[in-house]
Amino acid sequence: MAYLWLCELALKNDENQLFHLITGQDFPCKPMSYFGDLLSRHKEINYMEWFELPASHWREGGLIRFMYYYFCDWLDKKKHGKWIYRIIQLH
Repeated sequence: MAYLWLCELALKNDENQLFHLITGQDFPCKPMSYFGDLLSRHKEINYMEWFELPASHWREGGLIRFMYYYFCDWLDKKKHGKWIYRIIQLH
């Protein structure tokens, strides 16, 4: 919700056309200059999408993301994905 509020506030300035969001979970794997070049070459591409939940193309409509706590902050999903899924099943 905060992201939407910030975008709405930023859109009040006509000079703001594109937004790039980096959260605390993101770790850039390229230098910032790479992203600046990429965005300047592809100004017309929107990389963000939205859709209402439940969504048929996500498992359990995507609502599972809000119903259960995921342990990905402490467990590497690539290594411990089976354990994370088992914990969710126990919920």
